[in-house]
Amino acid sequence: MSNDATPFGSVAAAADHPTNEHRGYTYSFRAECDYDTQQFLRAIDLSGFTITGLVIDPIDGLPDVQMQITTDASLEQLRDILRSITDSHVMLQTLRQAPLAGNSLKRDYELE
Repeated sequence: MSNDATPFGSVAAAADHPTNEHRGYTYSFRAECDYDTQQFLRAIDLSGFTITGLVIDPIDGLPDVQMQITTDASLEQLRDILRSITDSHVMLQTLRQAPLAGNSLKRDYELE
């Protein structure tokens, strides 16, 4: 789990202070690759939301990653952001308001 490569001020600040109390809502999801998560984080930042917690966990043997974020954005706001990103369907379909431990990461194919 590495937060070193994140180019976002709000994410980097949260990574520098892992003992701070994370405020906001916790979400988790799966992505096809780390590049997809970086696009999502950039879009969250550009939308004016703050990320106060971040966990990136590679999935062994796959380019896929699973991620947990804490942010002030609502679930529907995050879904709208994902809908604006090309090829973000896996993140959209696995995004749930739950920590990684509570998310099956199964895709909801009805979400578009």
